[in-house]
Amino acid sequence: MKRCTGSRRPRETKRNSPIDKCQAITLSVIPFSETSRIAGLFSREHGKISCLVRGAKRRKSPFTASLEVFALSEFIIRFKKSREIQTAAGCSLIEYFPRAREDGLVMTAAGAAVELIRKTVQPGLPLPALFDLTLAYLKRLDASPGKPKDYSEKLIWLYLIGFLKIMGFAPSFSREGGLPHMKPPVPAVREELVRLEGARIGDIENTSFRHGRKITSSLTDALSACFEKNLQLNCLDFYYNFY
Repeated sequence: MKRCTGSRRPRETKRNSPIDKCQAITLSVIPFSETSRIAGLFSREHGKISCLVRGAKRRKSPFTASLEVFALSEFIIRFKKSREIQTAAGCSLIEYFPRAREDGLVMTAAGAAVELIRKTVQPGLPLPALFDLTLAYLKRLDASPGKPKDYSEKLIWLYLIGFLKIMGFAPSFSREGGLPHMKPPVPAVREELVRLEGARIGDIENTSFRHGRKITSSLTDALSACFEKNLQLNCLDFYYNFY
């Protein structure tokens, strides 16, 4: 008897799987097999995605530099809707951000942004504004030699405020109850938070603040309140251990 196949879905193969080329920041890399790794990526077009990178463990793999955390690369990705993990078919490195690996303070400042994306952003949700903010943040950190010691710290604050705005939790520290369920900061800290709220990354270089730890505490409290969980950004703790 001949089997009826008219209602069956065609099998998705490598030939008909859609292929897309996109820029992405590497968030994490974990081993998968003797020769492969799974990379956590954050792209402008597709948001946070996981990709299987075959042959990534080989000595002469073309993926080696692109799979360093913080690196910006152009990936060729083979998408399959039925799978949570996609397949990387190729890549080319765009920016390596070497200071994020050579300078301890810059490394932890960059790590705070990566950790925040990994812990709070849902997979597959395109957030082009957050991608642009993160890329600008990494570029500023990479260009920070000779800046004051607290330069990267102030960039962290601007990044956290920008993150809240993009995710729909626009802070308003100039009034009481600026964020729901958030412990109100003392007046002196609130005044400095108001200055940060209206600042851009390019405006921050010559601005001084006196309550660094309290500002960071208020911003992390705001993040925890917005996401209704105790969000610990361990990289921020590591950052302060350098002082």
